[in-house]
Amino acid sequence: MSNISTGGLTVVAADKRFKDCECCAFALFARLQLNFGVRQQQRARMKVSVPVAVLIFAACGSAADGSRSPSAPRLERSPCYALELGPWSHPFPSGWAAIHIPPAIIRLDTSIVRRGWMQLTPNIPAIAAARRHREPAWRRLSEDSLHAVWSTGFSGVSLRVRQRGDSLTGQARADYDVGGPEVPVARLTGRRTACPQFAPLP
Repeated sequence: MSNISTGGLTVVAADKRFKDCECCAFALFARLQLNFGVRQQQRARMKVSVPVAVLIFAACGSAADGSRSPSAPRLERSPCYALELGPWSHPFPSGWAAIHIPPAIIRLDTSIVRRGWMQLTPNIPAIAAARRHREPAWRRLSEDSLHAVWSTGFSGVSLRVRQRGDSLTGQARADYDVGGPEVPVARLTGRRTACPQFAPLP
């Protein structure tokens, strides 16, 4: 702890916990010791509080940005991925392969479609044409893993993948509400690509 004196105003410098911005800025105000007379104390606080607050929040913002791991994946707004699907482990119980194959290129939009889920485009044509279907959507499972779903409400396909830089690796699962003992799965990889202009489905 050290004292800084400026024009008759003595401020106790913050210890390491405050410098690291690990506690609320208002706690720092409580540590200020003003060396003015009793009559000037309230007025001095009013003058000091605004610039000090600006400096504290600026420092906290810089510290927060600097503390982020450079290797942590950052999902840019609406990136697109070209997917490659391996062979399926079992036949589809639904007998309808078209609803279990994800699009060759997908876009992970950041528009909210329902609580906790964001927009996923394009839809699978066979699912979009079904009388009942849900809007395709995706969500974060963790900082570097994603869950994407296309579904009629009964059948479809879901992806669980891990993000590493510009690549995705994981598994596709053929979902069916009357599934057999073995759920068809396939290895899936993806790589960042330019986003095409997706044609609207009829």
